[in-house]
Amino acid sequence: MVIPTFASTNVTELLGSSTAPIILISGIGLLLLVMSGRILHVSDRLRSLMQLGYSVRREKQVRVLHHRARMLRMAIASLCSSIFCSGILLVLNAIGEIGLFRVGDLIIGTLLILSTVGIAVASGGLLYDVIWSLRAVEVEIEEYAEQKKTGSNA
Repeated sequence: MVIPTFASTNVTELLGSSTAPIILISGIGLLLLVMSGRILHVSDRLRSLMQLGYSVRREKQVRVLHHRARMLRMAIASLCSSIFCSGILLVLNAIGEIGLFRVGDLIIGTLLILSTVGIAVASGGLLYDVIWSLRAVEVEIEEYAEQKKTGSNA
């Protein structure tokens, strides 16, 4: 069995071809950090509302928060699949540079596109969450106005 060795040009090519997936993984990590914070906030808010007991007003808030949590879960799953595609891309680049077998440009291009699509979907999910967080604020404002009008504190 022959053990393949790296020539210095192969290492340079490997580093060059690995730059895009590594940058993707780094950027995705930052997006995951932001989304994790957002989903933790939504979860904490849901738990606190559920401990207060049932009311029609709280039900509206719970529905909005639950919708946001589902959207954030989809966005986080999309980012994780993007990291997976980028990781596979790194492995295939390394295998191709070692010379164990030739990885087709179609496979590499497809993985890069899938990774980028994952980021785009997740970014759309983040935007959607921002829009729905504004909806949650609107629900609270409506409830406050209703309380003020009726004079109740419940």
